[in-house]
Amino acid sequence: MAPSSRKALMTALVLACLSGIVYFASQDTPAPAFTIAYAESVLRDAADAARRRDAAAMFAHVADNADLFGERRARMERFAYRSLREVAPGALKIRWAHLTVVRIGSGAMAEFDVSVSEDVGNTEVIYYAGHVTLEFRRVRRPRWLGLGTAEEWRITRATSSLPVFEGI
Repeated sequence: MAPSSRKALMTALVLACLSGIVYFASQDTPAPAFTIAYAESVLRDAADAARRRDAAAMFAHVADNADLFGERRARMERFAYRSLREVAPGALKIRWAHLTVVRIGSGAMAEFDVSVSEDVGNTEVIYYAGHVTLEFRRVRRPRWLGLGTAEEWRITRATSSLPVFEGI
């Protein structure tokens, strides 16, 4: 085989590989099924981030325009950042129970009882204990280099049985 034929063949092979990568990368990825296990993983991610005092990671599953307990996301992020600075690393206890999940059309809802506390000396300080409802929507997010989109579940609204900002 002539050297020029080898070069042409290698170029064609490289272009075929690149076009295959672009094709598969451009395919849309659907959101996973919204189940109790998925809702628990979202709660676990947020709780782990709070224990690490990582306010930005706490909001990884929250939509940019979300209504969180009557406040915009940006204000809640600032509030979380300031509040987490006052908590000892790893001292926060976040427990949830009675998690239920309901699919509603293109969205979903997760309801649960939550308790947020911290051990200070021999005392357990309870910061919040109540019932929380999270509303989720599927959101399309561009992927690497804008090739295709990935569908994700994002929290668009959070409500609580008790006032979250009382006394603040």
